[in-house]
Amino acid sequence: MFLFRIDPFFELWRTGNCPACELFQAELTFKNLKGANFEHSEIVDGDLRGANLENANLDGISLWGTNLSGANLKNSDFELAKIMLSNFSNTNLEGSLFKETSIDKTNFQNANLKNADLRGAYFLGGNNFQNANLEGTNLIITKLKYADLRGVNLSGANLQHTDLTGANLSGANLSGANLDNPILTDANFENTNLRGASFKGVNWKGVQLRGAIMPDGTIHP
Repeated sequence: MFLFRIDPFFELWRTGNCPACELFQAELTFKNLKGANFEHSEIVDGDLRGANLENANLDGISLWGTNLSGANLKNSDFELAKIMLSNFSNTNLEGSLFKETSIDKTNFQNANLKNADLRGAYFLGGNNFQNANLEGTNLIITKLKYADLRGVNLSGANLQHTDLTGANLSGANLSGANLDNPILTDANFENTNLRGASFKGVNWKGVQLRGAIMPDGTIHP
């Protein structure tokens, strides 16, 4: 009796779904994969630039060296995913779910993460969020150690108990954000807008605040 293994690329192109697939150097640029199921799949060195993955199920996916720049990932589900050395620059991730996701050395520059849910996500280091939009994003208990958050829009975001050790938030907008009980060791808030933000239980020791607009509207010397 012969057992035939279905080619994952064939299955993907035939159905638009590929749960638990192993895809190496997949060429999926600008492909319409709206609502596709990639649950627990692994994509290595993939090219998904400009792809439409709105409402896609990427729960538990592993992404290694994959390029998703300019892709539409609105309301996509990355819960419990593992992401390393990947490119999400200029992507639309509005309303997406990254709960308890592990992310390392990944580029989110100029990405739209408005109202995304990143609760408990673990950014291991070397992650670039320069000029990204994280307005209203849920970052409770998220680890953003040494993240590059320069020029980021975090207005109205929830960063309660977030670990921002060594993070660079210079020039960022955190107006109206909730930063109660954060870890801010060696964080950089120079020229940051903190107007109306909540900082209950904060320890400012070692935090760089030169030129920052403080919660009460005064400018730190």
